[in-house]
Amino acid sequence: MSSLARNTLFLTGAKFLGTSIYAMFGFILPRYVSLEINGVYTLMGTLLFLGSMISSFGIPLIVTREVARDPNQSARLYADARLAMWLGTLAAAFVLGLFLVVESFYTGDPLDQRLILFLLVMGITLADAMGSLGESLFQGHERMAMPAMVEILTGLFRAGGATLALVLLPEEQ
Repeated sequence: MSSLARNTLFLTGAKFLGTSIYAMFGFILPRYVSLEINGVYTLMGTLLFLGSMISSFGIPLIVTREVARDPNQSARLYADARLAMWLGTLAAAFVLGLFLVVESFYTGDPLDQRLILFLLVMGITLADAMGSLGESLFQGHERMAMPAMVEILTGLFRAGGATLALVLLPEEQ
């Protein structure tokens, strides 16, 4: 098996593991929390999805292709893409934060808890965007084993954190 095929298979398996962890958490969570809390979790998950889409919108694919064409441009591409992703994350925070405020105004729900969760979601969005940028640089240089290992380790960390969060939930939830 060629190194490109092996690296691609390794990275695909790692991505599948990470996605499976999120799916399992989504299946398990409703059994442990009330409908209202599950709704907040679903809202934050949706905001995370939209924020990630807005913040990176195809940038990692462009970086991978451009680095593969000319590896000497990696530093410039990284700097430009990092700036674009920061601006995308700020735009996502503004648009989605505005939605959250308007939604809270119309439903009459308090904003304090949701605002804290939203700030965490936007932090995760930025971290995910920067991680995908680093991964795209590795892919452009055809060195996918390192991102795959990082994906596996962070996936296990997320699974442990999610399990710990469920175990530590207060009883009245």
